[in-house]
This record gives sequence, C-alpha cells and structure tokens, in this order.
Amino acid sequence: MVTARFTWRDHRGDRHESQGHIYLPELLRDDPTAKVPLVYHAGYELPLAAALPHLAQGRALATPASTGEAPEENPLVRGPNLDLALLHLVRDLPFVDDRRVLITGPSAGGYMALMLATGAFPLAGVSALAPLVSLPHLGEHARAHADGLLDGVPAPALTELVLPFERLLAEEYGPDRLTWLRHSPVAHLSSITAPALAVFSTADLIIPYADGPRALLDALDAAEVVELAPPPDVPLLDRVAEGVIPPATPISLPPRADDPAWTVAIVDEGGPLPWVYHTRASVVVDPESFHRRRLAAPLGVEQLTAAKLDILLSRYDGREWLADGYTHLDSPEVERADVLRGLRTYRAESPEHEARFQELYGALPPERRTLDLDLDGVR
Repeated sequence: MVTARFTWRDHRGDRHESQGHIYLPELLRDDPTAKVPLVYHAGYELPLAAALPHLAQGRALATPASTGEAPEENPLVRGPNLDLALLHLVRDLPFVDDRRVLITGPSAGGYMALMLATGAFPLAGVSALAPLVSLPHLGEHARAHADGLLDGVPAPALTELVLPFERLLAEEYGPDRLTWLRHSPVAHLSSITAPALAVFSTADLIIPYADGPRALLDALDAAEVVELAPPPDVPLLDRVAEGVIPPATPISLPPRADDPAWTVAIVDEGGPLPWVYHTRASVVVDPESFHRRRLAAPLGVEQLTAAKLDILLSRYDGREWLADGYTHLDSPEVERADVLRGLRTYRAESPEHEARFQELYGALPPERRTLDLDLDGVR
C-alpha cells in the first residue's frame, strides 16, 4: 500500500490536505513497467481486506483515507472535490491503464461514484450500491414519518443519520433546493456515458424506493431492471441482537454477455422497517461480475457525446460546469492534463473513436474549439 498526500479545494475555494491509499497488485512488483486496471473506491475508505479481491485480479485500487474529521469524512457533506482530486492524481500514475478505469462505492460512496462519473472520461464503468441520487429528496421521507418515526416506532436511521445530514447540507449549500439538485447525480445523468450499475433494496429506510430506484428510473431514458431476492435462511438485521452484525451474504447478478447503458438491480425485501438501514437481510449485491466484464471490454464509441464533450471542454477551459457559483474544478493544469489524457485514450481506441471525436469537435463553433491539438499524442 502507498499513501499519497494531496491538496484539494472545497466548494468555497478553501484548500485542504488529505490522504489517499493506493493498493498495488503483485504484478507491478514483478514488472514495474506493466499497465494495470484501476478501481477507484469513492467516498469512504476501503480497508485492505476488502481491497484484496481486486488485487488478486491484478487491479490497482485507490480510495480516500478516513480521517474522522470534518469536512472530509462524509461524502455527501464535503462534496465531490476531494475524490475528484485523488482520482485525477491516481489516474495519472504511469502504471494505470487509462482504458480500464472503473469507479465504485456504497451508500454515500455510491452517490460519490455517480458524481465522479459525470465528468470522468473515459471509464470502463461505474457501480453504485445504495446510492442517494437526489439530494433534495434527503429528509423528505424522514419528515413525512413524524420527524423520524415510522408507524410510531423510533427509526434511528432517520433521526440520527438522515435529518442531521440534511441540516449539514443546508449549512453547506443554503436552502435553495435547486443548488442541491445541481449537486445530485440525477441532474447529470446524460453525462454518465460509461455503462452504469445501480443497486437498491426495497427495504432501504435511508433511500426509500420512491427516492432511489424510482427517481433514477423516472429520469433515465432507458434502463434494464434486474429483480433479485435474498437467499433463504439469511439472517434478518432487524431480528439480531443489538450490536451483533452477521457477515453479509453476497447476491450474484445474473450472468450476461454485455451491459446496457444502465442496469438497475433491486433486491425485493418488502417495505422499509424502522430498525434497518439499507437492507433488511444481511446481504450485499456483489458487483464483481459487472466489474470483470467492464474492465475486459473495449471502450464504447458512444462514450463520447456532445454533452460529454461540452463538459470536457469546460474543464479544459477552466469554466465551472457542475453548479454555478461553486468551486469544483481541480487546478487548471491538472484539469487540462486529465482532459487531454482522456481524449488521447478514447481516440486511440479505434478509427471509429477518432471519427466520432472529429465529428463532434468539428461541429462546435470556432470559439469552443479550444483544445491544443498540437500537443504530443493528441493530434
């Protein structure tokens, strides 16, 4: 494991210093010149034990380091900037295969994975487990149930987690829900052009069905819905003794040859209950089959769209695009280098990729064609 120190600016423009962990597969010890896939675990720190399966597959894995201090600790409150800076840093490392970069994360980390995917390019894929897709929805479910009470029974997930986070978001972004929406994945779905997997449970109390899968599906033009069921005899979290959390039983996704633009997997566990958080049964949907397919697949020509190119050019030109009035760009030199590297990677994939770039870039008005196409490897 390598620990990297880096600086980043929050949405107010204030500078912070943080750490990230980079786990390296044995292949790089044997061949330091090798290129390996990169999995970026967004939002929360992924411990070594959970990183080992990725290392066994020959992947590098990067994750922000937990500090226990604000504003870095909660991905919803700190916003995407810390993860953006770390992703830019690790993606530029010489051993990373830029064609095979995948972003993943659970819960608020799932929110963060989707937020990163709106601007990152290109990507092998993105997987989000129990992601919050719309910040304006945060707290609505809790308030609708008598300030955090569900059927007259205290719901700790609502009173101790959701409502405090909503108050913190109000401190960060103010009361305007449109600003909250601009900081939400659901406002930028057309910018997520790599194959995406989102996983939900019908029993999720923090992200209820209407605010999670329903909100996402309503906003998407098309998605494949996969219905899953917990295996029989799996412990139910609302029935185990307090403080006893049994190991989660993995649920596999059904086999397939390829992936659509969006896959929404839903575990059917009935409705939410006051004693649970994301799932009622001690289960977790294992995205490994999705990860393996995406990291082995070629980059799709369709990853570059007019909307995506507009974002890349905004980043290159130093123009904030995510939310007006807030700082989300990395340093100018880092943004430009990341955009150029991504376009080089995409254009080198095939003649069809190069033709797609030329078509979209050539259709822009002259004032938008600002890329320095004389840079090495870009023309």
